[in-house]
Amino acid sequence: MSRPTVLATVCSDSFEPGFIVAFNSLLEHNPWFDLEVRVLWHPALSPLSHDAQERMSRVYDRLTFIEADLDQQRDIRERMISEFRTQSRLFPAFLVLEAFRFTDADRVVALDLDVLVIGDVRELFDCGDQFAAVEAEHAIGGKRGFFNSGVFVAGAQHLTGDTYSDLVCLPVENMKNGWADQAILNSYFPERGMGWLPNRFNSLRSLHPDHLGDIDMVLGNRDIRILHFAGLKPWNAKEPQHPHANGFDGADRLWSDAFCRYACDGDMERMLTGREQRLRQWAEKQESPSFGQ
Repeated sequence: MSRPTVLATVCSDSFEPGFIVAFNSLLEHNPWFDLEVRVLWHPALSPLSHDAQERMSRVYDRLTFIEADLDQQRDIRERMISEFRTQSRLFPAFLVLEAFRFTDADRVVALDLDVLVIGDVRELFDCGDQFAAVEAEHAIGGKRGFFNSGVFVAGAQHLTGDTYSDLVCLPVENMKNGWADQAILNSYFPERGMGWLPNRFNSLRSLHPDHLGDIDMVLGNRDIRILHFAGLKPWNAKEPQHPHANGFDGADRLWSDAFCRYACDGDMERMLTGREQRLRQWAEKQESPSFGQ
């Protein structure tokens, strides 16, 4: 019996709006998609309630929810926190490393949930590289010399458990920053050989500011298939000081319109409640005596 190709992602209750858009848009633009999806979660780092899991399963019925056992990666998390003061908001991203423990799979495609799929992505699942990702870009500076881990492909060579063991034992001193899984993966794969995916499969919102013109036309001309909302999430309130708070209304509108199309009973209310809670948390942070020190 052949080993399967699976899609892996990480979700929490706060990312449920992202799941609604990411997976409904994936299915809308990829009617061929019928693969197993493994959703990683953790009660402390990325809590996902049973109710949320039930709602997600109504969107797609081939979801497998996996409570991640993070004992083996605890040491590297603690070392990165000590070395880089890695922020707690990035902790859930560590969970995607557990996809390298899917030893029963022939291929894993990892996908963040802060994305909007707007085209066919079959090429990701047909990719022949043993590891591949999209090189990060800056709107002004161009290619940045590392890859964004929001979308990556891992082949059977890296799904034996050995690569996972290597990843969690890497020296943090060789890493350039504390960006959780992205820092770990970038300090491992480029030196061992990897493929580069076309940027249409992981195009950051920051590359498509409003001044370029109509967002649909811009994305169409660039043949973008996956729009990635790294940074400020479109389902959260806009924090005025955030670099993505202004100038990207077109991209944010695409996400909001998609959410309105896909939302079921209670989804909008849950998203707005979460937005209000996070806005209050942000306001309290501004009022804290230690803020900015």
